[in-house]
Amino acid sequence: FYPKNPAQRDMISSAAVKAGFGAGILEDDPDTKNAKLYLVLTVGGGDVGSAGAGNGDITNVVKDMDDVDVLDARGKHAEKRRSGKGRAEKKGSKAWIMRKKDQMERKGKVVKASSKYTGRKRKVAF
Repeated sequence: FYPKNPAQRDMISSAAVKAGFGAGILEDDPDTKNAKLYLVLTVGGGDVGSAGAGNGDITNVVKDMDDVDVLDARGKHAEKRRSGKGRAEKKGSKAWIMRKKDQMERKGKVVKASSKYTGRKRKVAF
């Protein structure tokens, strides 16, 4: 990872420790401009009583820190899967073809008229 400053590096490692991980930072080529930092996490090594220690989730620990923005999009995607929203229809189905035709009409393209045969399979002819 590429922290902006040493304070950010220390903040990330301390958040991992509070979440119940053993955290260490490995620095590759420290004396060159191509220095890379690796955050090494091990299971255990943290305080068992701290918030989020059991599941390894650091969002609850980091939420109370200053200058930290938490973007947790997991709930939004899980909700879509449960409710069926956002689930696209099968490509080539009549609903997919109708949606694409509407999309192309809105763009101003010339689209063939829909009929009762739209989206039907043709017979196999040898």
